[in-house]
Amino acid sequence: MISALSRRCFVFLLAGGLMACSSLSQKVLQAPNITAVGIKTGDMSLTEQHFTLTLTLQNPNDIPIPLTKLGAEFLINGLSMAQGQTQQSVTLPRHGEAKIQLDVVSQLNNLLPQVKKWLKNPGQGLPYSVKGNAFVPLKSGGLPFEYKGLWKPDLRF
Repeated sequence: MISALSRRCFVFLLAGGLMACSSLSQKVLQAPNITAVGIKTGDMSLTEQHFTLTLTLQNPNDIPIPLTKLGAEFLINGLSMAQGQTQQSVTLPRHGEAKIQLDVVSQLNNLLPQVKKWLKNPGQGLPYSVKGNAFVPLKSGGLPFEYKGLWKPDLRF
């Protein structure tokens, strides 16, 4: 028969183990740091424009993070310009990084006013941000991220 003291010790150890697991899962939920390292213009038509964003994803966690999908919105001067997502799966190594490419599509009526502003002073660049969610099996709804930078378009006609 198990003594009352043994049961109390077991309950105490079990509670301590659950608290340790809880703190580990909180670390697992840290979003990757996203850095946009490239924005390349793609096909352009009268109605839509395609861009490819090259993103570096850095894992701040103590364990590898498997990303199953990444969805993002591309904003210029705080206005939504393009959206896209990638189904490209990648595992971010523990405290490591990986690069992915994200194709986004913009509508001309969103992009044209920003291009006009840029054409007035092309050396200045356009403030932009990329924000979205990195989807992992460990968290429903994904891990939100945001990156801000300055884009100097390379538009050659």
